[in-house]
Amino acid sequence: MKRKLKNFFPKPVWAVIHRFWALLHGRYPLWLAQVVLKLRARKARTLSEKIAYKLVHDRDPRLTLFADKFAVRDYVAERVGPEYLTELYGNFPTCPAQRMANLPRNFVAKVNHGSGGVIVVWEGAAPGSALPTNLKYLEWDKYVVHPDALDWNALANLLNGWVSMNYFWNPGRFPEWAYKNIVPSVLFEEFLLGVNGGIPDDLKLFMFGGECGFIQLDVGRFEDHSRNLYDADWNILEGTYAHANASKTFPRPHNLEELLQVASSLSTGNEFVRVDLYQTSRGVVFGELTNYPGSGTEKFKPKELDARFGALWKQNK
Repeated sequence: MKRKLKNFFPKPVWAVIHRFWALLHGRYPLWLAQVVLKLRARKARTLSEKIAYKLVHDRDPRLTLFADKFAVRDYVAERVGPEYLTELYGNFPTCPAQRMANLPRNFVAKVNHGSGGVIVVWEGAAPGSALPTNLKYLEWDKYVVHPDALDWNALANLLNGWVSMNYFWNPGRFPEWAYKNIVPSVLFEEFLLGVNGGIPDDLKLFMFGGECGFIQLDVGRFEDHSRNLYDADWNILEGTYAHANASKTFPRPHNLEELLQVASSLSTGNEFVRVDLYQTSRGVVFGELTNYPGSGTEKFKPKELDARFGALWKQNK
């Protein structure tokens, strides 16, 4: 249908129609994304607005280090020790044509220069669960695959497709400068087993000047995603942040002090960074450092939470 319309209208008319349609669907060009972002960042007061300000103005080279999932490993090892890192099986410019000899049955594959795109190969996945082989549009999606159903060619196509993309910006999303100059590579890492025997829940600590402002607990990230918010003492906060609250309560982690200490060590010297950690069967494990949570577009309910957390961020403008 789109091709027929394109052939029906003269090129100049079709160009105007296409741009208008793109704007209606949020697929704005880079220059417009930057304009919108600057307007949001002008009087930064809330957490969302201050993230927007950071997107526009902050060009600290450490942001690129934090965003690079391979380079950040040295930073973590130096700050808190290599015992907090996943085991790395391999790092390649592109996905190898054949499975590596040292790759175990369960593993995680991703690229170092993006966010969201990950392939989990785990024998606890549903039997027969496999990677898509006929994707028309490549997105930064999450996949859980059973080892017996893993098609290496499909895995390589996904990973190499991500390698060819620049997470810095794509239409419909604000530009994230920290990812712009990362040299892409493919990582194969250890699969982490959660304390309950499945994929571990994600603990995201929002750190302001090395101090924890609040903790975000993400549950069921690969299926029915829910999210709870807690203060630094693990008191649950009333409200939501982009996802509904989990249907059950979660006890205070027995090693909360360790989680806070690791996050503080990794964030000290920075106005703001989110430190993502996992509770696993072998203890606390580092996930990633996040410069721009949700690109500053995820919504708090009630809105007062956005202002409350924004007040914790002492921005140096």
